[in-house]
Amino acid sequence: GDYDVDGICSTTVMLEGLAELGARVIYHVPDRFSEGYGVSRAAVERAARLEAGLFLTVDCGSSNRAEVELARQLGMKVVVTDHHHVPAQPPRADAFLNPHRDDCSYPYPGLCGTGIAFKLIQALRQRRGLSFPTHLMDLVGLATVADVVPLTGENRALVRTGLELLGRLERPGLRALAELSGIPKGPVGAWSVAFGLGPRLNAAGRLEHAGLGVELLQCTDPEECRRRAEHLDRLNQKRRDIEKEMRLEIEARLEEEPEKLELGVLVEAGDDWHEGVIGITASRFADRYAIPAVVLSTRGELSKGSGRSPENVNLYRAMLGCQDLFVKFGGHERAGGFTIETRRIPELRVRLAEEARKLRTGPAPIRVDRSLSLGEATLELARELQCLEPVGEGNPKPLFLARRVRLERVRTIGQDSDHLSFLAWQGRVRRKAVAFRQGADLDALAADRYLYDLLFHLQEETWEGQTYASLVVEGIVAPEPALVQLMEGAPEAPTLSPYASDRRPLFFDLRNVLDRRRCLKRLLDHSSDRMLVVGSESQAARTRQHVQEALGEPVPVVSLELAHPQPPAEDLILLTPPASLDSLRHPLLWNACRVYLLFEDGEPAKEQTIWLDRPRMEVIWKGLVRCAQEGVLEEEEFPRLARQLSLPSTSPDTIRAAVGVLEELGVASWEKSLRGRRLRLGRGRGRSLEESDRFRELARQRLELQQVRRVLQEPGLSWLEALRGA
Repeated sequence: GDYDVDGICSTTVMLEGLAELGARVIYHVPDRFSEGYGVSRAAVERAARLEAGLFLTVDCGSSNRAEVELARQLGMKVVVTDHHHVPAQPPRADAFLNPHRDDCSYPYPGLCGTGIAFKLIQALRQRRGLSFPTHLMDLVGLATVADVVPLTGENRALVRTGLELLGRLERPGLRALAELSGIPKGPVGAWSVAFGLGPRLNAAGRLEHAGLGVELLQCTDPEECRRRAEHLDRLNQKRRDIEKEMRLEIEARLEEEPEKLELGVLVEAGDDWHEGVIGITASRFADRYAIPAVVLSTRGELSKGSGRSPENVNLYRAMLGCQDLFVKFGGHERAGGFTIETRRIPELRVRLAEEARKLRTGPAPIRVDRSLSLGEATLELARELQCLEPVGEGNPKPLFLARRVRLERVRTIGQDSDHLSFLAWQGRVRRKAVAFRQGADLDALAADRYLYDLLFHLQEETWEGQTYASLVVEGIVAPEPALVQLMEGAPEAPTLSPYASDRRPLFFDLRNVLDRRRCLKRLLDHSSDRMLVVGSESQAARTRQHVQEALGEPVPVVSLELAHPQPPAEDLILLTPPASLDSLRHPLLWNACRVYLLFEDGEPAKEQTIWLDRPRMEVIWKGLVRCAQEGVLEEEEFPRLARQLSLPSTSPDTIRAAVGVLEELGVASWEKSLRGRRLRLGRGRGRSLEESDRFRELARQRLELQQVRRVLQEPGLSWLEALRGA
């Protein structure tokens, strides 16, 4: 078997499955440090000395043509079960089970090594008329998640059943490991496997010997299981410490030589770096910089390396282009391992960069499922998303984007301060958030000056008896460089823009600033030909007064309601959200030199008034009828009624707008009273809301505002080009 979780679990599946069929089984897991990956000559010779009649591999063997031939020469039958790439010259085994064989007709090729071992046991039991081996599926589920194979097709079914069985914790070794990982008995998600059980089992093969993992899974004595699990837990903590030292050393090198990243690959080597940790360290840098990363441990004339790659570069094909440099190598699209002569590492750096450049399919993609406001990130939604389990490779957790979020109480957490914890605010909505492995970014955040875009997963969390929705943040997106340049320096004029075409104007998105007044002051200070732009004439009048009071000087203000054949200024500062997409196409904006977006994303006041769909109108009508005395209601009672209705974004103006619709339908009318005016209600039966011109117009305006809000929440400013061409 292999020395990772998949190798440990597939070895255990074969041990238990074959023993139940009456076979006498001896297992061998290679030592990462003395044997390396795959079948070694020493392992074959040991099996021959033990007079084995069958030599069987799990999760390895596809690249071991010579060793398989040796086993056959020594009188053993050979069965290879594996899921890694099949080389041009595959092993000449008596049976070779690999779904990646060109002649394999099995309908699903994504099984991990344990899945294939399980299939063999299933077939052998079926041939003997025995029951389906459900009792082994906890190991299949564990390995499939930990080996990061696609959780689609058959894997999805295997993992769903496997995690259900795993949650019962009937296997004593896994029960002990789960207790140390803080995983309670009950439903187990893929996350618990990937970040709880998996790393601790992997630590055995990384730092000592993977046989420790097999022994734990085979153990039945609870006390012995606890001791073995505690040892793996200590190994995992040691692995984390070693990984941190290596990561800090590589980061220090990159600070001194940042041009290394310009190659498009990262290749770093260190004397006696721990071979068991170089792979996970490479993974951290591949994730951080979105480029292939290779980390090597050098020992004399030979070095061992491990690489990881983002989705846009096939690492195995890149390594194939450099195969003449390797003593041996193997891997797949996203990961690979190899041995190389130490003197050839500089050449590898250059060659691998060339191959990656040829294979790169564009920027490493970040696939956001949809924009989601924090108000929409509810506990109910978090629970609905649990229906998507199991999630992982090929079926990732939904990734959401929240725009312009205020961060509060930002701090590092974790034993090594590796993670960030903070409160995320949008308007009056607050969510707890944690950003794993982003603690090093704390000093780069300026939460007192800027709003940030968050890429996050939504989860259900329980703490101190309270259950709520919280955010697991995958990325904190920095403000646009133009905004930072404007606020932090003393620019003559910003020169950077997220959107700039060969035609004027240049658009600058400054909406991520917290202190809008200070930002406006700096804009006005560096521009001598500027004008403020708002959506309506009423907003223009209020803005003139407010700006005069705040800045002590008059500033020209125009609205998008009026036609402006020529731009009255080179620099336009848009201070309010546009009311419609048409207003974003206004010639005033597109004939300027520079346009600065400096409005808030808050729901426009106008939208609060016109949010009058049929359900809302029905609630308001019933509220009016309930509160009216003999069919009459004083207007001064509208604020109290608005509070009683408990409708979001409802104000007295909302009720007045609804009354306007009711007037058109002839079911309400105003009349004078001693307290101002009062509303008299008639009978509401027999009339349709669609008969009201005002209701239809409000519905049209509401739809426009929804479209505007949706557009304004899109990342960057690329939507401006689409608007321009529409």
